[in-house]
Amino acid sequence: MAVLDLGGGDRALLELGRDLRLAEFCNRRGIEPLAVYRLGPDAEDLSHIHTIFKGGYFRPDRMVLFLNEGVIRTGQHVAGAFDRTMGDERFAEIVAAGAKVILLTRLACMNLIRASSAGFYKAATGGAGLDPVEEFMVEDWLAVLEAKRRDEGVAEWLP
Repeated sequence: MAVLDLGGGDRALLELGRDLRLAEFCNRRGIEPLAVYRLGPDAEDLSHIHTIFKGGYFRPDRMVLFLNEGVIRTGQHVAGAFDRTMGDERFAEIVAAGAKVILLTRLACMNLIRASSAGFYKAATGGAGLDPVEEFMVEDWLAVLEAKRRDEGVAEWLP
């Protein structure tokens, strides 16, 4: 498995996709490409993804759109945060092409996991120095996420 993380708004995927035809390259080499996009509720998140999709720069058969509550700004409400995104015709176009959608709920102790660099599974089992309540939160969050991945049929796509 290889992962290419280009971060939000990075033009490298646009250029690589245009110049190389990345999905086609992967398919010819026996690599099953997977596009994993994390979207916040801001319009520019969807714009970037749609540009890549619409241009055909990286449009594999397997795509997952994670609606990431963790990036909702302080003062914004989680309820309805993605209504505008999900109601956008560009979002509908990507979903109609087969993209799977998963709501990635906010994890209250995310900053502690990032600071530990332990990873979620290690944090859930006592390997990140979290207290028992925080470990439970991570364990519960992972269980919900894994259930969503199974329900959407993408569990085998992701490590």
